[in-house]
Amino acid sequence: MEVFDGSEMENKIAGEYRKVLQIGSVIELAIELIILGVVLALSYYFNWYHWIPWIIYGLIGVFIISFLWTVYFGSKFRVQYWRYYIDEEYVRLKFGKLNRTYQLIPMTKIQFVETNQGPILRKYRLYNLSIGTMGSDHTIPGLSEEVAFKLREEISVYAKVKEVES
Repeated sequence: MEVFDGSEMENKIAGEYRKVLQIGSVIELAIELIILGVVLALSYYFNWYHWIPWIIYGLIGVFIISFLWTVYFGSKFRVQYWRYYIDEEYVRLKFGKLNRTYQLIPMTKIQFVETNQGPILRKYRLYNLSIGTMGSDHTIPGLSEEVAFKLREEISVYAKVKEVES
């Protein structure tokens, strides 16, 4: 019996995906800061307890530190340590630096394969490949257009997924 340790995985996600993650982090921080700014303004306007603004300032600091970590290290680790391998029997996924995850998806259990692309991914011409089984969905993020469509077709042939006419 073959042991899966992830050593044969050489397929990586696109390096441009790091920019997508960074832009997502900027948008997330902007929303968080707007919400905290509104709460801070309300605390001064309604003259809430004097310690509430200090908590809000602390949260702003935590969000900024979290943002810096995500932009500089989190995005780098996510792109650098994402691997996948596809053969006739399995889709193998390996990701994570601190919390390493190895996933084995049998081709016989795959029910659908789809590519999707949001506005930020579209700007960098990248796609996410979603693989659905009866129990869960698995995603390979940040694939180039050519690779994403090639993998989608390859997996659908191996898994014998029927194409649904819309």
